[in-house]
Amino acid sequence: MKSAQGVRSKSWNAASPDGSNPLAATWSRIGVRASLTVPILAEGRCIGALAVASAYPRPWTREEVDLTEAVAQQVAATAEGLRLFQETHQHARLMGRLIALNETLNRPSSSAVAAAAIGQAATDLSGAKGCAVYARAPEGSFTCLWAKGVSEEDTPLALAAKFVLPPDATDGTAQRTPEGPSPTLLCDALELPPDDADRRLVEREGYRAMAVWPMTSEGSVVAGVCCYFDAPRAWTQPEKEVFQTFTWQAVSALKNAWLYEAQAERTYELEALYELGSRLRAADTSQEIFSMLAEHAGRLLRADQAALSLLDADRQFTCVQAIGDAPDAKDSITPVARAILSRVAETRTPHVTEDLGREVHPAQGGGLPTPSCPIGPAIVVALQSEREVIGALAVGRARGKNVRPFTQTEVRLLQGIAEMGGTAISRARLFHNLEEAYIQMVLALARAMDARDAYTGNHSERLATLADGVAQAMGLPEEEVRDIRWAALLHDIGKIGSPDDILSKPGRLTESERAIMRQHPAVGEGILLPVARMQGVARIVRHHQEKWDGTGYPDGLRGEAIPLGARILAVVDAYSAITDARPYKTPGTQARAEAEIRRCAGTQFDPRVVDIFCQMLARKEREAESALAFAGPSPRA
Repeated sequence: MKSAQGVRSKSWNAASPDGSNPLAATWSRIGVRASLTVPILAEGRCIGALAVASAYPRPWTREEVDLTEAVAQQVAATAEGLRLFQETHQHARLMGRLIALNETLNRPSSSAVAAAAIGQAATDLSGAKGCAVYARAPEGSFTCLWAKGVSEEDTPLALAAKFVLPPDATDGTAQRTPEGPSPTLLCDALELPPDDADRRLVEREGYRAMAVWPMTSEGSVVAGVCCYFDAPRAWTQPEKEVFQTFTWQAVSALKNAWLYEAQAERTYELEALYELGSRLRAADTSQEIFSMLAEHAGRLLRADQAALSLLDADRQFTCVQAIGDAPDAKDSITPVARAILSRVAETRTPHVTEDLGREVHPAQGGGLPTPSCPIGPAIVVALQSEREVIGALAVGRARGKNVRPFTQTEVRLLQGIAEMGGTAISRARLFHNLEEAYIQMVLALARAMDARDAYTGNHSERLATLADGVAQAMGLPEEEVRDIRWAALLHDIGKIGSPDDILSKPGRLTESERAIMRQHPAVGEGILLPVARMQGVARIVRHHQEKWDGTGYPDGLRGEAIPLGARILAVVDAYSAITDARPYKTPGTQARAEAEIRRCAGTQFDPRVVDIFCQMLARKEREAESALAFAGPSPRA
């Protein structure tokens, strides 16, 4: 029927004598000659028709028409009531399922867990065969957080773009409401023209129908969920209402997850910064500080490469520490373009880029050609002391299709690391300078000690040469050799407070004088202990008068309880005491000194040290004889 008016017919044969009316043929086939048809109307909509038929031609009275219309109204009311009941029942059932999902959606979790819960809930509510959940980045791009039964590549991402495109950029299936864009509901892709873009996209995924539900917050799309169906799918009004409510819950869950992750990330950063501060304060060397800064910067900012560069006296950058996946990380970050490093140092402003390779060119002093630079997103920040810029700290991520650029939060984090690093490096440099000044003062005192005794001038330097040779011959590590050499130079520094008349006394010392002299190892240790680098040296100085059998001083240590450096120093000091000239004796020969030292091996000296020392003396004597023989007899005058 083309209208909501009733249709009356006295005789279908009369109405269509030629049989062209299809209803006439139908009525004739079942023996109907006259009919009365009225529409069934519900809320102004025609939802059906009520027909009364007669086997004989006849007219229809006004009373019959009114009665039929009244019956039709009753049928309409009953049908509408049934429809409302079904919709209410469906709505209640769906809301019940939604309430059951509410606890899962609002449980504190990561965005990945929340997206999985949202996707699974959307699948359960809609009966979809495939589903994907997307998040929208601030710049507008979409990232797939979770997918089931659908690819995570270009096809669903193209569909997700319908969340934000204006209506005139789509086929009109998506409309914008005050709360944001409305869902795109494609009931059957085959109803669209074969060349329609949406049809091709859905068919590429192997489905027939699709629903794209945007998740909005404050009128802006922040995420979305796509549902795919393998058969045509129509949405009832209750389903639409419930799913709309679901998207509000889902976006709330997703935002809570992002806040949860941000809080966890912030906590992680604060703990890492606290750890870095503690480690920097405990660092003994500048190299330890360099390593900590590069390692923490790379780890905290999830960078593939990090580099620390310092300015030298000529204000040129030198890379002092680099970490990264690539073997050439040091080369690829530090020359970042010295122009960029210099600009950062000059302006003290961070340099942030999404693709470093596009900025680096050979013309920029020290820069790399674009194809050679493996870095995409990068940050370079100034490293500052209290008064000036002392270097730069750089981090970068490897170039790639889906590499994430650095955020302003990460820029500020790197600046915080650089600030801590600049302070730590400046403090380490100041401490190093103070140590150097103290060591130079101690060396000056040691030379003054040698100068006080004309007979023992340069005694400490000769002792250091001998001790160094023994330590080298024993294959000791370079650091231990260095400590032994320093101890030899400073072993008598504790005598600085001893009276001259005792130091230069030609005869035997009295018990009281001997007690004063026995204090010098402990006094020497006390002078050296304030210098961190001299801890090992101080220990050797304290024990260089100990004896192998435990009868030495100041602590009476025995055997290998005596530090090895102190045992070496005891041997070479005894050798020097025998062979050096003193006010109370003439210098002894090397043979006599060697014989005396061998005699005291096992009581005063470590036998192994004695053997190596004597072998060294013999080797030096052979070398001297060979050199003399090679030179030949001296020419006659």
